[in-house]
Amino acid sequence: MNCYRTLVTVLLLILMGCVSQGQGVAWSQHVDSMEGAKIAVGDDGTTYVVTWRPYNYRQQVMTVIRYAPGGAFLGAREHSVVPIRNSHVAGVHLAGGVLHIVGAGRDPNAETPSLVYYFQYSTATNEWDYAINALASDQLALESLAFGTSTFCYVGESNGARYLRKHRYSDNAQTLSHLLPNAEHSNVAWKSGDVFIASFGTPGGSFGSATTLIVSTNVSSHSTVIPANLEGLRLVVSRDGATAYLIVQYSGQVYVRPFDLVNLTYLTALTSALWIHVTAHEALGTADAVVAGQSGGNVEAILRCSRTELNLVQLNELASNWADLRRKIRRDSSGNAVYGFSSGDRDALRFVRLRRSNVLEMNRVSVGLADLVEFADFHVDATGSVRTLVGVRLTGGSGNAQPTYRLIRVDPARLSIAGPFTIGGQPATGTVTLDQPAPTGGATFLLYSNNAAAVVPTSVTIPAGQTSANFTITTAAVAANAKPTINARYDGLNLQTNFDLAAPLIQSVTAAPQVQYGGLTSTGTVTLTGPAPTGGKVVTLSSSNTARVTVPANVTVPAGQISANFTITNIPTLANASSVISATTGAVTKTVFVAVNAPFLTTATLAQTTLRGGLSTTMTLNLNAPAPASFTIALISGSSLFVQLPSSFAIPQNTTTANVPVNTSAVTSTIPVTLVAHRGPHVKVMTLTLTP
Repeated sequence: MNCYRTLVTVLLLILMGCVSQGQGVAWSQHVDSMEGAKIAVGDDGTTYVVTWRPYNYRQQVMTVIRYAPGGAFLGAREHSVVPIRNSHVAGVHLAGGVLHIVGAGRDPNAETPSLVYYFQYSTATNEWDYAINALASDQLALESLAFGTSTFCYVGESNGARYLRKHRYSDNAQTLSHLLPNAEHSNVAWKSGDVFIASFGTPGGSFGSATTLIVSTNVSSHSTVIPANLEGLRLVVSRDGATAYLIVQYSGQVYVRPFDLVNLTYLTALTSALWIHVTAHEALGTADAVVAGQSGGNVEAILRCSRTELNLVQLNELASNWADLRRKIRRDSSGNAVYGFSSGDRDALRFVRLRRSNVLEMNRVSVGLADLVEFADFHVDATGSVRTLVGVRLTGGSGNAQPTYRLIRVDPARLSIAGPFTIGGQPATGTVTLDQPAPTGGATFLLYSNNAAAVVPTSVTIPAGQTSANFTITTAAVAANAKPTINARYDGLNLQTNFDLAAPLIQSVTAAPQVQYGGLTSTGTVTLTGPAPTGGKVVTLSSSNTARVTVPANVTVPAGQISANFTITNIPTLANASSVISATTGAVTKTVFVAVNAPFLTTATLAQTTLRGGLSTTMTLNLNAPAPASFTIALISGSSLFVQLPSSFAIPQNTTTANVPVNTSAVTSTIPVTLVAHRGPHVKVMTLTLTP
């Protein structure tokens, strides 16, 4: 029965109490019900946890669980139920959007033979390829596995004999099966394309033999003499495909026999005087190999192998007793390797970076754990970030308690840029951070930017003993939003981050004065969040009451400037009015409220204040602002018998002054007459004295 359902038992719990969220730990997630899991990480940073999920005692379900780069759970997909027990994921290979998965275990109906299953999973669709995955399993106890371009190759034991076998990805068809006669400690490694290198040891009298196989469409065999008391044989193929390193443990020594894969000859054997129980191995750089394990002094030891010499480094770290479960080496895309191992008292994981240039400790990161039971797997991405899957037993749990599994991301160094975004033309602050204090002489990061609008210094140095340093990113104004990428490189670490470089937007719009009289103008000012780019920045303008306030359709802020002025035209009005002026760039709009007031009477004066009765004069009316249409001033004469005025007088539109004729009658005696001009609260009083 096909099980195509979401894995409901995957818990999304932030790890509390069991993982020390100290230096280096970026995030941690709890993952339930694991069985011999492996990790793969896509180019987009998605983490894939591949595991057998128990279904019942005799059946398992191959499952892929996905996590976002920031640790968020993305979902899980289960395959059909498979008849298998005591299972584990032997290996995963992510290429071209496809996860190639090899799972191994025991036949549920017999102690032997064991089983090997092959699965394909699309990371683009998050679906299983059931046509491929439904093919028959191989009855063989798998010992070593390698993935090529279009095939995978493995060695294992069946009915007391060891075989090397090769399968195609496209249809899981077996394309090669080769018997390894009298083999012990068999291994296989990828060389290039679909060419693999295999090795195995054969016991003898005083001396045994080691055989190197070149596996392509057929097999060629090349043997050499090695010490007979063989305690272990490991194989590492250099990344340039030129050298196969046969690493032999025997009688308190490590014996390394390089094999030239170009000329097909064995090179001079190299011997380390210090015994190492080798439990982890990997290629280093392009031409070398590195092995690690517990030394005779019961401390962690690392041995770098080249064609001509061995270099030994002993770490000041007590070795763990559970060696086979506690040590792994993984290689990053830059050719460096990371050695992961547990502490001697099983309360922490340690990750030590092995550089291409030298085998030295760098940025040792510790992840505090309650009680480590299984160091399942870890992956190193191009930035040096480690994602590790571990099984721990909760504090207080019994020795037989089922472990709980955690997926943890560990960052030996970090690159960050302050702020959610930076406006072009304003500086941004970047920070490089190490988990451990910088060594003597400091840690110098080389800096790069992929965008001319974001310029970084050539380098930044974290002073010796410090863990971080800041640097300034000088940005230029941009016409459209951009996302520059900044790289910081230090001794094999290649950190990368990007940040939002924003085009300037409208920050504010103002009016001066904000309250104005109709017929007069105000000055508007738009201010941007940053300097305008080349060609200037156009700001769109509008008014909510165009009958009383008008603005231009837009205003351009000149290149390199952050503000520009525009004219606000206030149209004469009989009554006070208002409008909202809007300034817009993109999706951002800022507004300012403006008031438009009606004009008022400022003065009313007579041409003559003393006049002989019967003659005429004029009254001059002055406004503070141009008059709108039908704007009138009320007039009153204290004695219409002697001084005649119209009851009101209209100020001509768009003018501020008008002359009103004042007529008088003859008088026989001197008579003062009061005259009044008013509109609303504005009242002007005059006295005209008539004489005989």
